[in-house]
Amino acid sequence: MIRNKVLLFSVSIFLLIFFSQCVMVMSSGGGETGQVRGYKDRTSVDPRYKDIDTHALNAPSSVEGDINTLAQYLIKPARNHLEKARAVYRWITENISYNIDGLLKGDYGDPSAQGVLKSRSSICEGYANLFSNLAQKAGLEVVKISGYAKGYGYVVGGSIGGDTNHAWNAVKIDGQWLLIDSTWGAGYADQQNRFVRRFSEHYFLTPPEQFIYDHFPSESKWQLLNKPISRQEYEQRVHILPIFFYCGLSIESHPQGVIRTDRDAVITLRALYDTALVGQLQKDGSQVQGSDIKISDKGNGYLEIYTELPGPGEYFLMLFTKEGLGLAGEYEWALTYKIVVGN
Repeated sequence: MIRNKVLLFSVSIFLLIFFSQCVMVMSSGGGETGQVRGYKDRTSVDPRYKDIDTHALNAPSSVEGDINTLAQYLIKPARNHLEKARAVYRWITENISYNIDGLLKGDYGDPSAQGVLKSRSSICEGYANLFSNLAQKAGLEVVKISGYAKGYGYVVGGSIGGDTNHAWNAVKIDGQWLLIDSTWGAGYADQQNRFVRRFSEHYFLTPPEQFIYDHFPSESKWQLLNKPISRQEYEQRVHILPIFFYCGLSIESHPQGVIRTDRDAVITLRALYDTALVGQLQKDGSQVQGSDIKISDKGNGYLEIYTELPGPGEYFLMLFTKEGLGLAGEYEWALTYKIVVGN
């Protein structure tokens, strides 16, 4: 399963389209504005891995045809297990493409590690197999995890069931199991069902409390949470995407993705950092014209999103964000609520 991604908008176009529906908020982040962001909260590549990333990205073709020779090349300059895992992740995310055609046709190709290495294309099963094999050859303790993911085609509020639809990995570093999804780290499917390569820092050693928003393992122990949640709790959670965490946002008032109301909805978020936030209301796949979305800074980093609904029905409130205030850049889809308005 590959994640789906909404089209990105430039600042000028985005604000023109959504001017009547949204308000940009300049949040000061309360008393924590002086906090230095860790690079796990950024969309940029973590500079701590600059040298090992460069090595992985410059792998010569002469070593890329065999699992053993590739693994030995990747770990050659690695100083520890962390850098070994990083080299494997970075090579896979740069060199393996998601097989969207195969997914749609039900012809996935050879998902074995060697098969993926040969074809340079696979679905999540192949990504996870390749990561497992390269990591093992690198001397790491690694497992492949099967489960459910809120990826391609997911609609907030929907249930999951049947066969598992995704696979990822956990690797042990310094005695601790850590989560990795090289499939979603490699890119996404656009609205024309084309694979777009876009490296994601988020899915390398993702904190378990963030990973659980879009990944649910078949075995609860691989949630790596002190208090594992049930599948029903997972289904009910709001749909959150990586940019939400990058920008230091957190849910304060509505952890569940479906909100039931008679007329309006008021949602509270918290922002640790300066954050620009805008919203859009959709119904039946189209933008609701004239909808009233007001986003207010309540101080101490708290943001209130007030949405007045025009009438009974099912709506989707989508929030978009980007890092920094007054900076050029693109807004990205951060989260979605389903709002059900009764008669």
